[in-house]
Amino acid sequence: MRPLKLRLPEFAIYDFDQVFTTSSYYAQWQQKPQETRQRATEYWLQKALDDQANASHSIVCGGAVLGEILACPCAPLLEGIKVCLLDCYDVLRMDRITRWRFGMEVASMETLIWAGWLRMHAVDPQWWQDVIKMNSAPEMEWSRWDTWQRGDPRWEMWPLDITLLNLDETAEQLVKWINSSLPESSK
Repeated sequence: MRPLKLRLPEFAIYDFDQVFTTSSYYAQWQQKPQETRQRATEYWLQKALDDQANASHSIVCGGAVLGEILACPCAPLLEGIKVCLLDCYDVLRMDRITRWRFGMEVASMETLIWAGWLRMHAVDPQWWQDVIKMNSAPEMEWSRWDTWQRGDPRWEMWPLDITLLNLDETAEQLVKWINSSLPESSK
């Protein structure tokens, strides 16, 4: 996030996981992770709405999922939603998680399965929807997208493989993509 903040000082840039350290979301996550992630997504979309009202753009870095973003109650109120999937080689992913979490046992088989599901979700809205729909927050509006098929132009997520990129190179690629995604009136 730091390299993005340096390159895009006019953007509001948030860490998705920040909501878990600043509220009761963390305790809820332990009991209902699916529902809690979806409510955290709605929280960040609400922040983006506030930013939009102030003529600012928002970037949320972290665990948001495209299908959940589109199903959030306030999603239709946003003027635009763009999603990027930062991806990397699985061995590197596990090494990074282990280093980042100081060796805590968070790098698991479930981590790899989730990464694989996210890759498929990026290209196919029909791929195992129950992964995010089961035990979901009741306010989610899945019908906004759940009949869309692979190739539907409304289902847009840019995958960026960061396996061979350092932080600055990743930030540069993201800035190029973000600038190319902005409407002409915002540039």
